[in-house]
Amino acid sequence: MLTRLFLLKLVFIVTLGQISAIFSQTLQPTEEKALLILTVTDMQDKPRPNEIIRIHGIESKIVSKHITNKEGKVEVLLPKGSRYQVEYLAFVEWTKSQTFEIPNQPGHLITRVNIGFDYEATRVQLKNVYFDTNKAILRPESYAQLNELAEVMKIRKNLKIIVEGHTDSVGNEKANQLLSQKRAEAVKNYLVAQKIDPSRIQAIGYGESRPVAENGTPEGRQKNRRTEVVVVEGFE
Repeated sequence: MLTRLFLLKLVFIVTLGQISAIFSQTLQPTEEKALLILTVTDMQDKPRPNEIIRIHGIESKIVSKHITNKEGKVEVLLPKGSRYQVEYLAFVEWTKSQTFEIPNQPGHLITRVNIGFDYEATRVQLKNVYFDTNKAILRPESYAQLNELAEVMKIRKNLKIIVEGHTDSVGNEKANQLLSQKRAEAVKNYLVAQKIDPSRIQAIGYGESRPVAENGTPEGRQKNRRTEVVVVEGFE
């Protein structure tokens, strides 16, 4: 059975705080835009710094990306009278919060939103990393998720990982092991090309030796053909 990346308490604490006329030290609300002060904590109300956050405008379709500061906060100006949704990047998987609305009221408005979540990074399957059949060349649709992994590693500078390659049992066992090794190395090489120190990444191919499903069905073989990332250390 595949070990999950997250030990999640998937309960969002999302509260729309009182609107006040207290101005931020860095940004100031206007008549057209409210100041959103987003605070991100764990489920014990401890701030979560260095979390990657996206804010979506549901009607406007505007998307902005932010990194929480040492107090777990993000400040951004957003148009009034719209609904918004916050997403956070839990290692390499985006998770959505509930929506909230900034009311269309006159004056210089400040909206406070608090979101609480927990997750523990241990192991994750890179679900959006693809290779052509029997090849170790990354397909372009893999780049988005690998870029997100590189971004996490740039923010969490002590993070070290193992990239594991796995195959199904079709074909020669030795060839499968070699293919899985080359695929793991291809992922490592891509991350290194994104300016990640190669000493922080190990690449190991396990071939068909660690199945997570039966190889007797197409569905099982598909599950066994995978690339996983294991956190070694440094995910604080």
